[in-house]
Amino acid sequence: MERTAWAGIDVGKTNYWDCVLDAEGKKLSSMKVANDQTEITATIATVGALADHIVWA
Repeated sequence: MERTAWAGIDVGKTNYWDCVLDAEGKKLSSMKVANDQTEITATIATVGALADHIVWA
């Protein structure tokens, strides 16, 4: 069965904040991310590993 998760990003001037929920609403991840390309790329990879399908909001 495919696991789906929903990822939301709150964009700020110096930092972003992401939150990832599974289909039942359980929080899989919530983290502060620096507004830096390396950090953002790493976060996308981390979130991508949490489920088979990620819906970004």
